[in-house]
Amino acid sequence: MVECSAPCETHRSGPDDDAVLGRAVERGFGPVFTAFGHWCAAEVRRLPGHPQVFGVEREGRHLTRMAEPFGLRSRSLHLSRRTGLLAALGDVDGEGLANLLVRARAQPATNGEACDLLGIDGWPPGGADAPVDIAALLGHLWSTGGIMQVRERSRRVRAALLDYLSGMGIRWDDDRPLVLVDLGYAGNIQRTLQQCLRLEGLCKPVVGLYLVTSAGIVWARRNGGRASGFLADTGQPQAFLRRFLAAREVWELASGSPCGTTLDYGQGGPDLAACPYGPTQVAAMERLQAACRAFARRAAEGGEGPASRDRCRRLALDLVETPSRAEAEVIGRWHYDGDAGYASRRLADAGGPLADGRPAYWQAAATVVHG
Repeated sequence: MVECSAPCETHRSGPDDDAVLGRAVERGFGPVFTAFGHWCAAEVRRLPGHPQVFGVEREGRHLTRMAEPFGLRSRSLHLSRRTGLLAALGDVDGEGLANLLVRARAQPATNGEACDLLGIDGWPPGGADAPVDIAALLGHLWSTGGIMQVRERSRRVRAALLDYLSGMGIRWDDDRPLVLVDLGYAGNIQRTLQQCLRLEGLCKPVVGLYLVTSAGIVWARRNGGRASGFLADTGQPQAFLRRFLAAREVWELASGSPCGTTLDYGQGGPDLAACPYGPTQVAAMERLQAACRAFARRAAEGGEGPASRDRCRRLALDLVETPSRAEAEVIGRWHYDGDAGYASRRLADAGGPLADGRPAYWQAAATVVHG
């Protein structure tokens, strides 16, 4: 595992920050995560047999812990879009390469990054720093014989991934459902895991339980899996999902674990990237999550029913679109780092659009902080 390497922090949290986070939990994070945990536990109980439930790092560990007061037992798995897409390349085609090197990233990989990830020497025309051109890369792989190297690289990662899962107690010779709990969107991790199983001739029911799913989740279902979203499912309600995804970084950080994304698997388990968060932010994230778990325990012990989906949707949007000045200042200092192709930046940085033209993260909060 790589040592933590995080942005420089100039602020140290204090009692006032804890009070702000506590209020954010009471008015939004707590009810939403608690209702999701209650729903997850109920969905697992409906499944046949004895499902094995896993929270997918980096957000799934917190989400499954929110379901513990309602009787759900789970473990955590280190999976990522990057390793899943690489492992599922199979025969290697333009679609798989585009998913890995372009679509799953904030910005396309360079030729050099693509060659490093695929395990090949040299790079296509244009040089190491040029953005990857999928057609040119595929032609380069076929003309140089690099296609065989990529297939072997994919096979090795796939074998290591399945060995890791076996070591986590997942058996391939039974029909117990494998349940993955995560924040969601298009379900790429579930879909690529299903592809890996098919490539190796393994049959295992895979079920995904997500806070929200976009329309892209249909590909996980078409690959033989089951998948459901709590606040939004298959991109509906559309208006809610569009607004939720505009501030998704807030929810990713609120449910995130203090570790980097999964890069590969070795003899000692998953090889993780550096933790992208500083110690002050990590401590604040952990306190927020602990307060959410306490909220869920109180709800379970008091016999209170969870908030309805409609109410959770309103609370989720209200929290990120109309934060108090204190919430915007405390949470807006946090740094965000996605799976691939993101540079770590302050959540409420209002310094203008990103390189690809999208607005800066969490504009609503940035307006409060700087307005």
